[in-house]
Amino acid sequence: MTVWSDLKDWSQSLQQNPALRRVSMTIGNFDGVHRGHQELIRHVLRAGGCSDCFPLLLTFQPHPVQVLAPDKKHTRLFHLQDQQEELARYGIRGIFRQAFSRQFSEMPAEEFLQDYILKFFHPRHIVVGQDFSFGAGKQGRERMLREFCNEHRIGLDVVPPYSLAEGGARVSTSAIRQALSDGDLETARKMLGRRYYLQGIVEKGDGRGRTLGFATANIRPDVDFYPRTGVYVCQVEIGAEVRRAVMNVGLNKTFVEGDHHPIKVEAHVLDFGADLYGRTLKVELCHYLREEKKFSSIEELKTQIGKDVVAAKEWKE
Repeated sequence: MTVWSDLKDWSQSLQQNPALRRVSMTIGNFDGVHRGHQELIRHVLRAGGCSDCFPLLLTFQPHPVQVLAPDKKHTRLFHLQDQQEELARYGIRGIFRQAFSRQFSEMPAEEFLQDYILKFFHPRHIVVGQDFSFGAGKQGRERMLREFCNEHRIGLDVVPPYSLAEGGARVSTSAIRQALSDGDLETARKMLGRRYYLQGIVEKGDGRGRTLGFATANIRPDVDFYPRTGVYVCQVEIGAEVRRAVMNVGLNKTFVEGDHHPIKVEAHVLDFGADLYGRTLKVELCHYLREEKKFSSIEELKTQIGKDVVAAKEWKE
């Protein structure tokens, strides 16, 4: 996987690698690389007459919402590294991350096609979703794109929205975000085509879990989005091992007052006692057990954690 973020670097690569002159490309943000994105990638890879094309994603950084609507909080589902790994897994060989600014957003639609897409990428084939728009004020739509592609003999696939079933929910990053906010892991899994996970570095906490008899790994996730607060059955990758865990996402209500505290992510890895400080853990969320609760005593909390551990051990997919 090669990642570019500068047009000069891209132009130099074009001179050094003739394969980049035969691009089959798709355009979008691709946060989560969900099943709708996967469908676009399939079209990129099987584009008619482009068996020798270089599969490329043109994406934007930061997300356009952060520039055009800064008051609207936007959080990524996954870190950009996850995007790269998933895109590579499905066959994309290159990513161009265009720096997105208000000035870039004001580029007229015709200029975006002629002086940006054609000039720098001269694609053989373009794949976009049915709701794709481009240019200042989203002036550019399918008709303009199709006329442009016909004029320059560029193949074009406009892919309908992907749904889980006929007449069912449309797959989108916002729908996945809502499912996770509701604790609906199964819908999120179906839309993503994999389990949702949190990943981050294990930091030193207050040691409270160990004194309770349930040592926890305090994880600082590498994204700002959190699923529904509560307790989850999880799977944790530790080296070559995959272990089951109980994870709390929340405020530690038993020990703090009020709701104006940062969210904490704490995972108790079952039957595991090794030191995890400083390591990066990937924790897959498998099943939502219960809501976070403020307990009246430490003993009541310990009893509930014990029940959570038993439930995690007994849980079956």
